[in-house]
Amino acid sequence: MSRHLSSCTNYRKVSGKLSTSMDSKFFQRRETKADISADDVVDKVLNFFISGNIAFMQADNPEFQELVSMVKIDGKTPSISRKSIRERLNFHAQKAKEDLMVKLMENESKISLALDCWTSSSNLAFLGTILYHTFWA
Repeated sequence: MSRHLSSCTNYRKVSGKLSTSMDSKFFQRRETKADISADDVVDKVLNFFISGNIAFMQADNPEFQELVSMVKIDGKTPSISRKSIRERLNFHAQKAKEDLMVKLMENESKISLALDCWTSSSNLAFLGTILYHTFWA
């Protein structure tokens, strides 16, 4: 095989471009964003927990805490716990509520809400909402 490779012109053309290190094939460095903040990390963790339907209590898991401790922003590890994730969710919920209020105040069309509330036989409360939105032509 080595005799063939030494005489093969196609191999010699690309051999300078090939790396002999396996690490370079599997462990490539990715560019990092210089402007990442602790809030960005908490937002991504929040999105992960919500998208996976994971209980916020798992943020206090020692293995998760060890993983988060590997993230450094300006030499510091962001503080992530179930409380910080809940606070971030409350922040985003409040911001969404304010944005919706502004959007509804600026709206010139009519909006009708139909609400229906009931309690099941097992004493669970339910709320049904129907939103009708009509635009002025």
